[in-house]
Amino acid sequence: YSMNGAPMEHVDSFNDLGILIDEKLSFNTHIDQLISKCNRMCGFIKRSHVFRAPFQVKSRLYKALCLSILEYCSPLWSPQNVINVKKKIESV
Repeated sequence: YSMNGAPMEHVDSFNDLGILIDEKLSFNTHIDQLISKCNRMCGFIKRSHVFRAPFQVKSRLYKALCLSILEYCSPLWSPQNVINVKKKIESV
């Protein structure tokens, strides 16, 4: 394909509004990226001073920092197969 005489480059995936879409129009790479980001944030919460804090504080931090990452544009990329739901997302 070309646009205005310049050939367009082939990409394996692209990022649009924070959602990673691959060439097969699946969101597996996006879900993997989300899980990685959320696990890093959970590790940050565990390493911080909050580790000795009450459960309510930990719960609020998790909901504010981790759940917001997982729920961003979830109606668009909502997992349609069991592997993404059970093994990946629920592991966080």
